[in-house]
Amino acid sequence: MNKREKILAIVTGSIISVIILYTLINAALLSPAGALKDDLQNVNKKISELAAHKKRMDRNKALLKSLAAKTFGRNDDEIRAETFGYLMAALDRSGLTSEGKGVTKGATKSSSDLREVAWRVVKSGKMEHILNLLYMLESDPVLHRIENLSIAPKEKDGPFKVEFDYVALSLATKKGPQFPTTRPSDVKLAVNMKSDLRKVYDIIPERDIFRRYIKRVDPPKPTPVAVRPRPAPRPTPTPTPSAPKPKYRICGLPTFKGKPEIWVVNEIDASGAIYKYEEGEKLMGWDIVMVDYRPMPDPNKPELLSPARVIVRIDSDYWAIEGNQYVTDKRIIEGPDLPPELKIAIGEVDSRK
Repeated sequence: MNKREKILAIVTGSIISVIILYTLINAALLSPAGALKDDLQNVNKKISELAAHKKRMDRNKALLKSLAAKTFGRNDDEIRAETFGYLMAALDRSGLTSEGKGVTKGATKSSSDLREVAWRVVKSGKMEHILNLLYMLESDPVLHRIENLSIAPKEKDGPFKVEFDYVALSLATKKGPQFPTTRPSDVKLAVNMKSDLRKVYDIIPERDIFRRYIKRVDPPKPTPVAVRPRPAPRPTPTPTPSAPKPKYRICGLPTFKGKPEIWVVNEIDASGAIYKYEEGEKLMGWDIVMVDYRPMPDPNKPELLSPARVIVRIDSDYWAIEGNQYVTDKRIIEGPDLPPELKIAIGEVDSRK
């Protein structure tokens, strides 16, 4: 073997040795290390996904807890009792009153996670009182929906009639963590009727949307005649028939043995029965505070003086019903309109607080 062949043999042997050595090192060290690196990346990715999932679960749990605190009860009977009481209080607070039938039971829908309890509300009264009710329901944080809302003029028990479905929502799931879901039924409706948000609703009567539509009559086209025909007269709208009177009216505010009395007549009843009340008793579920005998301008005819009025309290507001007025015509009084003795009594209560 000459020198050139020896060099080729050495080079070939070296190459083969390097290949064998790399194969052994790759099998013993490099391949396991690469596999471990891939496994470590997969584990880190899984940990990140689980952390993100836990963060979403914690966020959703906190949201469900806050929403559950704005719901009524845990079963159908409890929810129906609490929502009915809530609607009755809202009607009284708005001025529509809960007298007579106005709230009827609607459909109840349940799924694995949610429950819906519905009530049908149909009441008649002044537009001001209807707007008070809508504002209160919109401002209250309890989970609910208002569906099929309708306001129509000139109905049976007042100048306007409001109809809508009140649907209360609550959690129905029995899986996973349970949250306190009872919203106390005796929670006072702390709504400021004189806030700027309430004034936004006044745009409804201001726009006079219930005025009867009068179709526009185009002027007649000019004709090539000497005498121009007179334009057709505009059609006169048919007057809307007046609604029947409300039911109860303050027919007298006399004194008997030095004590004021409140006489209320039922004008719908053919017997014309008169009911007598005294200060401190209940009238339509409201507290009778006092009879105010100060001569004051009549709210409907300011040029005349009204000799007396009965003052009732609904929650924290004081309402006045003039003598010979219907109970549905009551109005909120405050500030200078309050009798001096009532101002003193309110001041003493506030000072004790």
